[in-house]
Amino acid sequence: MSSLGGDLSVRERPSGGGVTKEVLENPAGWMLLYSRVVILVHGYNNSLKAACRSYAKLRRLMPVRFPRVGQFFWPGDLSNGLLSKLSYPAQIESAREAAGRLARFLGDVARERRMPLEIVLVGHSLGCRVVLETLRAARSMTDWPSVRVVCLMAAAVPRGHVRPGGELRDAIAAGRDRLVLHSRDDGVLQWTFPIGQLAAGVKEWGGQIWPEAVGRHGNPTSYPTQSYEMSGNGHGDYWSDERVIPRLAPLVGTAVPRTIDARRIAGRSTPPPIEELIRRAPERRVGMARRSLCEG
Repeated sequence: MSSLGGDLSVRERPSGGGVTKEVLENPAGWMLLYSRVVILVHGYNNSLKAACRSYAKLRRLMPVRFPRVGQFFWPGDLSNGLLSKLSYPAQIESAREAAGRLARFLGDVARERRMPLEIVLVGHSLGCRVVLETLRAARSMTDWPSVRVVCLMAAAVPRGHVRPGGELRDAIAAGRDRLVLHSRDDGVLQWTFPIGQLAAGVKEWGGQIWPEAVGRHGNPTSYPTQSYEMSGNGHGDYWSDERVIPRLAPLVGTAVPRTIDARRIAGRSTPPPIEELIRRAPERRVGMARRSLCEG
């Protein structure tokens, strides 16, 4: 899959564990190679292995010319599977901590580069909270990349937090576009999310009697610049949904190729795909010999 640029991780262990003090960049320095990077952020109850599977599904849908992808891994799970599913309230603080590490790291990258860096942040579930907390932490930093798009899929974020006056409302000022993909058919956000927010304490209710997630109906309507109902989607369906990339690509500045009827090109010889040309060519890019965390 040619879209992968590299990995960013604040996980101590592949399953469970805490947040590391620094972001692990794999391979080292890969973000210095590109002028535009899409950073994917998984949700809670995802081990390293589970996050890798989710990221691979979305990357398979990306056109060849899509910007390079950074896979961000954070410890939003417990090593015990059953307890991990019930740990949502405790993972909110983990999301904040991971966001602080990511914000500081991206600030360092922006300061080290001689050319501007533009990023696209794509979050899922509680990973959307990581995205917004990262943007909030970045507001106090002098050096930071420019943010082209903030894309929230099935956002496990109280709508009260991003309404005018909400604690995360100011974080949206960093992005040029805000794409919210939501589904009223998401049972996790309908039932599990409100209970988790109530269990996390009054502050996490978002000023609501019954907490509503941004990813349920796309509210508040004043938050996104574009919002789409992904009808039929359960909580984990976004990674493999073919409707996601056509919504995101125009905002990123990438054209989505149209499917051509095979009968119109029958009998013509076509050049090998770009992935094959890259495979044949000698490896010359700095630091790209190390495998992804998903392969190791």
